[in-house]
Amino acid sequence: MCKVLFHIELDAVEPLKIAVGNINNLLKEIPKNQCDIVVVANYKGPLLFVKNNFDQEIYSHIKKLHDLGVQFLMCNNSLNNLNLKAQDLIEEVGITKAGILEIIKRQADGYAYVRT
Repeated sequence: MCKVLFHIELDAVEPLKIAVGNINNLLKEIPKNQCDIVVVANYKGPLLFVKNNFDQEIYSHIKKLHDLGVQFLMCNNSLNNLNLKAQDLIEEVGITKAGILEIIKRQADGYAYVRT
């Protein structure tokens, strides 16, 4: 089984677009049921997923990928530092206690790491 982690840490739409494009390209080659894909956003990355700040074009892609089983996880430590709450974010995201720990655990579990 393919396991891939995409890491987003900046509040810039371009890295998110790159990650979404890479995920879509990956899913063209490997069926979703044969690949576990997770996106982890920490540092300033969660700002890209704030409801009232969200790029609608990207949102449609995020929703589609989420519906296919791609996980989008926000670092709770980063949310606290950015004064954000879970309800400030789009509904397609989950929360992980510490983004860096999530990344480390997933890499130890065999996930390929892709930074965008």
